[in-house]
Amino acid sequence: MNFFKPLRDRAEIKEKEYRAIYNVESGTPVLACASGRVEDIGINDNNSKWVVLIHNGGYRSYYGNLNNTFVQMGQNIVDEVLGLSGNTLDFEVGKRS
Repeated sequence: MNFFKPLRDRAEIKEKEYRAIYNVESGTPVLACASGRVEDIGINDNNSKWVVLIHNGGYRSYYGNLNNTFVQMGQNIVDEVLGLSGNTLDFEVGKRS
């Protein structure tokens, strides 16, 4: 099974904010870009789900357009599947303000 991990080829985020929409196969397992803690989970108007993680160093990451989520509020994440993607994955990472 193929997993999708945003920024897998980037050792470090140096920009203040990074946003991307990835084309992926619907149902692809999505991993966090780095270990962290689940700060928020929700559902958009179009019934897609999203997850927000907080990370060391003052970073926050967002994963949107998920078909399913497998995490809970406050859960610590280390190399775990956050959920299954739709046909795209909306991804953002940046410094918390």
